[in-house]
Amino acid sequence: MAARDPLHGAKADPLTLPSDEIDIDEPLAESAPLARSLAPRLCRPVGPGTPDCSSYHGLLQYMRMLGVVASPLRQRGFYAKALREVPPAPRTRVLVAGAADYCMLALVLGAYRDRSVEVTVVDRCPTPLELCRWFAARAGVTVATAVADLARFEDADGFDVICTDSLLTLLRPEERARVLSRWRSLLAPGGRVVTSARISSSDYLTDVPREQRVAGFAELVRERAREAALDIDPDVLAAEALTYGASVPVYPIRSVDEVEAACADAGLVVDVLDLRETQGRVPAEKAGPGAYLTATYARLVARSC
Repeated sequence: MAARDPLHGAKADPLTLPSDEIDIDEPLAESAPLARSLAPRLCRPVGPGTPDCSSYHGLLQYMRMLGVVASPLRQRGFYAKALREVPPAPRTRVLVAGAADYCMLALVLGAYRDRSVEVTVVDRCPTPLELCRWFAARAGVTVATAVADLARFEDADGFDVICTDSLLTLLRPEERARVLSRWRSLLAPGGRVVTSARISSSDYLTDVPREQRVAGFAELVRERAREAALDIDPDVLAAEALTYGASVPVYPIRSVDEVEAACADAGLVVDVLDLRETQGRVPAEKAGPGAYLTATYARLVARSC
């Protein structure tokens, strides 16, 4: 596969994709207050010295409602095509490897509406897993969940699909390598990894001081919340936005060559590596964690060799 410049020559995507690519119904108005109530009780540090994720998981649904943070729906067309091209099986086994909420689960269930499917969702935090169980019950299906480190998660039967959205840039390079190797061992024969990751030739958002960006983000949340019919006071939401995801780490992937090399080192063969630029909805000077920025993404489909 020929190397490509990570920030030039990428194909442009429209801001929205045709709704028939995957037809899902996300109950954000119901799940937002639920997540805000669950996070303080369920979120916890995943190890010594690791941060509490309750501010992130507690507000993510509200941030999505306001359009200030992105979600897997940003890559909906890619996920629809990649998931549906996985060869049919008597019962397609899917691992959702890391979940900020139930959105990736919703995409999987939408893509496989006409298939018999068995879904397992794994995350280090119980909050998104509880949201996935809630969403599945609401949809009349059952999903398995496990609180686990993806680098150590085990399954004896193997998965036909391992999918996740923007997880790889949340992992340190050494942890990223361990997770990719584990994914290879978890794939059934012919199974595929389907994911996307932001590509950036430099550290994110270094031109604007973090304190200035976070303050701008909170004010943007206040402005949009005043225009929306939410069940929470805009000033309260803006205040909570100041600490939203304050410790969410980002470890940039700087080129498609880096993606290919990491996959090769893990024993994965890259079948698709589609580089796309997606338009944002939030200016860089008002960007909080996971903000809906204009960005370049590598969309990946890989299999075990």
